Amino acid sequence: MKPPIRGVALDGTNGNARIIDPDASARAGHTVYATAAGPFQFIPDTWKRWGVRADTDYKTLSSALSKAKPAVPQELTGNPDNIDDAALAAGRYLCASGGDLSTARGWRKAIFAYNHSDTYVRQIHTAATSYTA
Repeated sequence: MKPPIRGVALDGTNGNARIIDPDASARAGHTVYATAAGPFQFIPDTWKRWGVRADTDYKTLSSALSKAKPAVPQELTGNPDNIDDAALAAGRYLCASGGDLSTARGWRKAIFAYNHSDTYVRQIHTAATSYTA
């Protein structure tokens, strides 16, 4: 996706969480705060755990996931800026975080895990239900 979508630095200001990006900090030699990346706004640690290349064939992906849950081998992690990769990763994350997404409780739990904000959960619920109208 060009230009890439990036969130604000998660430095604890303006109501944002304070999340340090350990990999970027190690490379830079100083503290680097995480920023959310891509259309689904993944923070680096979440992407590292749930990111996956959507164009991976099912057999390879299934085998990798059965051996390396929830993370996949580095060559299969994909790119948070790729909408297909990001959508698949979001699905993996939401299903693992919420349990039974066919229930209101599971759905809410999954969305809250994605962003720890009751306001966010309400906004997503409103947007999602508007599609059924």
